Amino acid sequence: MRICLPYKDKNPYVLLISDGNETSRGDPVKVIETLRQKGIPVSVYVIGFDLEDQYKTQLEKIAQAGNGRYYDAKTYSSLSQSLRDFAGEMDQKARSKEHNLKSIIPISGGPDISQAVPLKPGRYILTNLLQKGEWVYFQVSSSKGQRTLIKNTSQETRRFTAAVLGSDGKKIAGRKAVASGKSGTKSYTQYMDTTGDGFYLAVGDDYSDVEKDSFFEIKIQEGGDIYIFVFWWRCLTSLKRGCTGSPN
Repeated sequence: MRICLPYKDKNPYVLLISDGNETSRGDPVKVIETLRQKGIPVSVYVIGFDLEDQYKTQLEKIAQAGNGRYYDAKTYSSLSQSLRDFAGEMDQKARSKEHNLKSIIPISGGPDISQAVPLKPGRYILTNLLQKGEWVYFQVSSSKGQRTLIKNTSQETRRFTAAVLGSDGKKIAGRKAVASGKSGTKSYTQYMDTTGDGFYLAVGDDYSDVEKDSFFEIKIQEGGDIYIFVFWWRCLTSLKRGCTGSPN
């Protein structure tokens, strides 16, 4: 566990290779949970080599707890392939992060709605790991008739939720984006401002930790953009009936 401490702000990755024989004491899953409680968002990948099913299940649980992946290698050839797959995934993550960070703004939200952090349109990255059930809050200003698009992207295998709250701070039914599954999964939601009061955005999740470095994006469009989209959709779906170009 101590080896990860110097890399607290680097999102450390750990690769565990095991043949199923226990040579150390302790509970790896508990160690991972302790690291996360200390604010170290470690990710653990596991390669199991020529394992019996009972050992494979244990190692799969470690990879799951570590938001990583389990590779099952039965031969030396598949072990080499698993190592190449892991190296390729790490290279892809590094390249993606390097590219995205050039245009992404690091940000941390307010602990409650009264301390919501103002957001402008842009791409953002969370600077802190959010524990399960922990939410942070932002305030988005928009004008009457404007539509705001919210996109969030999951990191590792954790969920990541962005929920829209009205200007009164109450949740708006159906207005949330939940990204879950494999790393890079995207989810979208939108909000149409009918009053000009803007809205609040809550980020977090009640069922999972939200990774540090999780991405979300805010775009604001004029209401007319929606009208044009709907108009052309109607035209395209009305060709058999004849589209005269009228929005009606």
